[in-house]
Amino acid sequence: MKSIHELMRETTDPFRQGQYSLMDMMGVEYPCDKCSGKGVRAYGSTATWGGGIGGQAITNGVCDVCWGTGDYYRHGMDLRVLRSKNLMEKKAASLALEGLETDGEHHKQWYLERILEQLSIDKSLWPDSYTEGIAP
Repeated sequence: MKSIHELMRETTDPFRQGQYSLMDMMGVEYPCDKCSGKGVRAYGSTATWGGGIGGQAITNGVCDVCWGTGDYYRHGMDLRVLRSKNLMEKKAASLALEGLETDGEHHKQWYLERILEQLSIDKSLWPDSYTEGIAP
């Protein structure tokens, strides 16, 4: 894989040199194979990086390999992971808020169990003194 500076030295095409200069300003050292160092790419459907069902249109979106940096080795935040984490936190917060409205020690225990499950906390890490909660 060639660095941006090697690519700049090899080309005499002013358009390519301009592209490489912009990538250099963006901090791209080794251009991403998928988006050619731009940080965005065309997707074959409207589903883009999110996947799933999409419409019949070519759509621009953030590159799902470098996640917008344009660099092969320096990636941005994986939006799929971020979306998944956000959904998990919302579910956990919802359960916690429901638990605040519930009276009774064992019912609260049940809500805490659901929250720990949503956060994917292994049961082996739960305290030995743990007693199972009762659903409200």
